[in-house]
Amino acid sequence: MDLFQGQLRSVVCCTVCPNYSVCFDPFMYLALPLREGQHVQTLQDCFADFSTGSKLTGDEQWYCDKCEKKVDATQYLSVYKYPPLLMVLLKRFKTRSSGTFFNLLKNSNKKYFCTFAIFCFSILLTFFEFV
Repeated sequence: MDLFQGQLRSVVCCTVCPNYSVCFDPFMYLALPLREGQHVQTLQDCFADFSTGSKLTGDEQWYCDKCEKKVDATQYLSVYKYPPLLMVLLKRFKTRSSGTFFNLLKNSNKKYFCTFAIFCFSILLTFFEFV
């Protein structure tokens, strides 16, 4: 198994009937959204926003087997299996200031900050083992 490979669980729920579908997909990194207009937020906020359901409407409608047609649906993503080393991509940076990134880490729970620091240290060690 790859050090960076995890597994996502996607649950799509029909808004017309109680039908739902569960799929599992591998991932190499998590792309976490940043809230627009909010200067500082924590990594916990990013993970919470990632798990919030998204509406599938219009061209993105989901085909429901019970309704036998395309319907509006809600999709929920969650991490089913975390990899040994989690790579996180923070989406929607508005500025290129490194201060924004470090404010995000500084305002996070110390447990998560330590995990992030260990993650960076592990990456460096892994890099130097292969060089």
